[in-house]
Amino acid sequence: MLTGKARTLTYPLDRSIVLENEVPAEDVGGRPAFPEDPDVKIVVPIELSANEFTYLASTVDVGRDPAYPDQSQYIWWLWNRIFLTMTICEAMAQCLIDQNEALINALADALVNNETLRNALSDALEENGGATPGMPLSDSAAERDTLPDNVRDAEGNCIPNKLWGGTLYLVQSGDRAIKDFFEILQAAVEVIEASAILVQNIPAIGGYAASTAAFAAKLQTVVAAGYNAAYTQEYEEALSCALFCIALDDCHLSVDMIINTLNNRLTAPMDLADMGEFMANVIAGTFIGDEIADVAFLLYFTALKFGQQFADKLGIRPLTDLMELGAAQLASDNWSILCDCEGIWVEEVDFTGVSMPAGWTVTGGSHSVGNGVSVTADQGGGLFYGRVSFDPGAGFHVNSFRVMFSPALADSYAQIFSPSDGSSYEWNFNELAGGEEFQDGLGLPDDFSSDAFITGVAGASANTMYVTGVRITGSGFNPFA
Repeated sequence: MLTGKARTLTYPLDRSIVLENEVPAEDVGGRPAFPEDPDVKIVVPIELSANEFTYLASTVDVGRDPAYPDQSQYIWWLWNRIFLTMTICEAMAQCLIDQNEALINALADALVNNETLRNALSDALEENGGATPGMPLSDSAAERDTLPDNVRDAEGNCIPNKLWGGTLYLVQSGDRAIKDFFEILQAAVEVIEASAILVQNIPAIGGYAASTAAFAAKLQTVVAAGYNAAYTQEYEEALSCALFCIALDDCHLSVDMIINTLNNRLTAPMDLADMGEFMANVIAGTFIGDEIADVAFLLYFTALKFGQQFADKLGIRPLTDLMELGAAQLASDNWSILCDCEGIWVEEVDFTGVSMPAGWTVTGGSHSVGNGVSVTADQGGGLFYGRVSFDPGAGFHVNSFRVMFSPALADSYAQIFSPSDGSSYEWNFNELAGGEEFQDGLGLPDDFSSDAFITGVAGASANTMYVTGVRITGSGFNPFA
């Protein structure tokens, strides 16, 4: 028997005798798998629209009184608990905390067998400086920029001198890693021992056991045996230039770009779809001269791409760290002499000829054949008595300046400054070690808008030097053409 005050419903009960109506054409799952103990709670996922929630809530509200008159309030509380307490996300989190066996087993299986999840974990490790030896880099990781921040200016453009130091050291450090590895490989007497060394140091080849022995033999007898002779200073400079030029274009250098550059240096470029293809090409290939060194560097970088390990090098973060060191310690404008990059022009201007080159003028000093332009300073370097200047008539982009003096005295200084705004805005002021050329290229303005003055001055004592010429490297508009 019901007791209590009658409640007024906000909706009519005019559909209670309807025996038929349409239902959605959707699959309906079976009964949830409840535990044997009927009082043990489980999570039952519920997916509802706002209208569907209203339908069910209304049904529970109306039906709880006649169905469970002694527990009507409890039934309504139970209904609201379902939607107002733990969400499905919180329930999943609790399953992990409780180490739900089924969920943990499913996650473990996915970590081992799901390629998307494995790639995501590998990428996360790689981005944070870690590595997953034996796991290939994902496509996005192989295309990711490896250049360090210290090769870029505030606008994100590459500083050529620092980029050169970075790519040079990338090659030099790669050479050391390759030589160290080849020493270990060459010490192996048996092919099976050499194969074991390869698998241990290059996990990427672990899945190609049938080819490992032939690959090890080819590396020992051809690549490792001929590497020291192939890696010359000329090779080092040529490879450094190749990497420098492709990186300078968009200030971007990925592992894929490095591998493609090396591959294109070969007479017969390889199919490098995976490590197995690389091994097959090496086994079948014939390599002489520089190509031996190219194949060795391809081994180095493809091992990092397809297995994230080459000897003691793990992941590709070390490549960035190495270039950062090179940019800090080896920055110079030697690239302007050694490299022939597309879109970069280099002008050698000689002041020792019969007359000054077109466009250049002398102020204060004097020009003499065979000597150049005289530049004299009082003791202490307080006064400039000679300088040379060039008015391009239009702005042009400068990558590096090199000014040559004779004699280059130990207490002398070189200075480049532009008075285009009416003042002597100094670009650089470097002491010249005896006999060295003054080089500049860091911190120069992007464009010249008027005169660029180059001058020399003695520091500790009064004397005269000669500016014998300049080397200017730039991109875009070439005012000397």
